[in-house]
Amino acid sequence: MTDDREIARRALDWGKRARNFRVVDLPGYDDWRRKKVAEGEPAENLERVDESCIFLLPEEASKVTEDDFEEFLADARAESEAFDEDAMQPMNAAGSLRAAERGSPAHQASVASSYLSGIDWDGNPIPVDLERAKHWLEEAARTGLPSALYLLGTMFEEGLGMAPNIERAMRLYEKGADQRAFLPSIQSCIRLARIHSKAGTERHSPEEARCRYQAVLEIAAKYRIEAEATAEIEEAKNYLGLAR
Repeated sequence: MTDDREIARRALDWGKRARNFRVVDLPGYDDWRRKKVAEGEPAENLERVDESCIFLLPEEASKVTEDDFEEFLADARAESEAFDEDAMQPMNAAGSLRAAERGSPAHQASVASSYLSGIDWDGNPIPVDLERAKHWLEEAARTGLPSALYLLGTMFEEGLGMAPNIERAMRLYEKGADQRAFLPSIQSCIRLARIHSKAGTERHSPEEARCRYQAVLEIAAKYRIEAEATAEIEEAKNYLGLAR
């Protein structure tokens, strides 16, 4: 089993030497893209992949496979579903609810957030309604929307409007974290890492906690969202022994 110091050394080396590679410049990408065009993949999804970058060590660039390109494509498809035509239009509270009712996952999660926080789309106070929040999060989570998986997981973990259910919460966090998609996946990783790092519990697993905290750093670097995830990155570095 790899010890803490070796994991920290690898993470530090990766942080120093890894750099951004454009996906379109990686070996094999052109052939993979042509195959996807022939299979009828929507152009907007492939254009999203074209714009993607990946943080790699220089020696890893030649080892990228079609499985990696498929992972970017899965992210692009999820983004297309989440940010549908409704989600791109100027909205108010009523319009957001209508979009949620029409099946927009992004707006379903937004409406749920309003019921959780007691603040609607327009910034006006509304009654907190945990039952409605849960309903809309469940609708959005069925599509795999990472933010909905995270928020619904927090409701189960913290027992908001229901009895706490840590196992259900972990399954939701895992589904969101494993997508490795932007800030919501980072937040799910953080929740899982905290659960696994808590000593004296049946779920205590330092190895799993390290893996989840390492994923926080990798996702933040991959999507260059360090500014949006400052607190999460600091927590991960502290656990991994990388804090300065």
